[in-house]
Amino acid sequence: MLAPLAELLRRAGLVAAVLGIVAPAMHAATLTAGASPDTLEPALPGAVPPTLLAARRAALAVAVGDAIVIVEARGGPEGDPVARDFLYLTGAETPHAVLLIECEAGRATSTLFLPPHDPGYERWHGPRLAPGAVASARTAIPDTRPLDAFDATFGRAVERAAERGARLLHSAVPGPGRVVPTLELPSVEEAWIEAMRARFPGLSEIAAVAPEIARLRQVKDAEEVARLRRAIAITGAGFTSAFATVAPGSSEFALESAIEATFRRLGAAGPGYDSIIGAGDRSCILHYHRNDGPVAAGDLVVIDVGASWGGYTADITRTLPADGRYTERQREVFELVARAQAAGIAAARPGATIRDVHRAARGVFEEAGVAHAFLHGTSHHVGLDVHDPGPLRRRFEP
Repeated sequence: MLAPLAELLRRAGLVAAVLGIVAPAMHAATLTAGASPDTLEPALPGAVPPTLLAARRAALAVAVGDAIVIVEARGGPEGDPVARDFLYLTGAETPHAVLLIECEAGRATSTLFLPPHDPGYERWHGPRLAPGAVASARTAIPDTRPLDAFDATFGRAVERAAERGARLLHSAVPGPGRVVPTLELPSVEEAWIEAMRARFPGLSEIAAVAPEIARLRQVKDAEEVARLRRAIAITGAGFTSAFATVAPGSSEFALESAIEATFRRLGAAGPGYDSIIGAGDRSCILHYHRNDGPVAAGDLVVIDVGASWGGYTADITRTLPADGRYTERQREVFELVARAQAAGIAAARPGATIRDVHRAARGVFEEAGVAHAFLHGTSHHVGLDVHDPGPLRRRFEP
């Protein structure tokens, strides 16, 4: 069943891209250059090196200039993830923590506020990072304090910032919750901003810090590249499992099970987003999530999945024939898409933009006279989020 598909992929020059297997040796993993998904060994991610976390905060300080920055973890004990910006800057997955960074003259002075040890909480939810030496070693932040010290420390820091006309940049409103804004009442965020302006009139600006962090997150450091490569390789292994499972009479949920079991077996936290597996007519639903339909003879099966490893998420989509061999028409369409993908990959170079990649891929469809079938944009950034943030028109950098 696999030979016709593998041969077609080789002819299209897309084996590495399809399987996600081209990767160098990496930190905290056992993947080596050219490793096959069939030979991947299970590996759990290690902690992000603290020196990298410090470097990210230093880069943010340079980017924002003279400013006070607060980044909330949010999240929750029942599995709600912490904010990805907080994770990027601290490496900590501790709900309700707060990071305060005083940025002045290109230097970052960070204070991390953490919930204290609570035996009752930890009996139900497990141990969590608390103020002290362990937290400092893991985050490269020497100054870690109890969460209830935040308000006083924050107030003094903003007073100093206001005296020199600095900015206040925030990720979200500090506090336990939000309300739905109405025409009559300001939102919690608006009310908080107005209160800060009234209390600290010397601040030159109060604004969101997310755009500044997003620009940093777009260009990955070596650790992030390594984690993405591993996530991609594990996703490739998931597709190998799908190749072995797909057949007339199988089901979308059987494919989902085979793929996601492979993710877990190889050390992934699971899928980085809801897997999309659609057979037959359902293959044309762009964000199909039910994955509960049958796979019939003659069907094409669209599989859009991505493993999450070390916090970073892959995103790969491929179309498989249920019978293991494409019909003549299916092969014709597959090869057209493969050529479009190859054109997009060739356009992904430093100095280009996502629009350039899109135009290169769409151009193949235009030449074939089927541009009407090209329904949406080609590309997006990946990383801690499957749709990683940042300006889409920014030119690519190494």
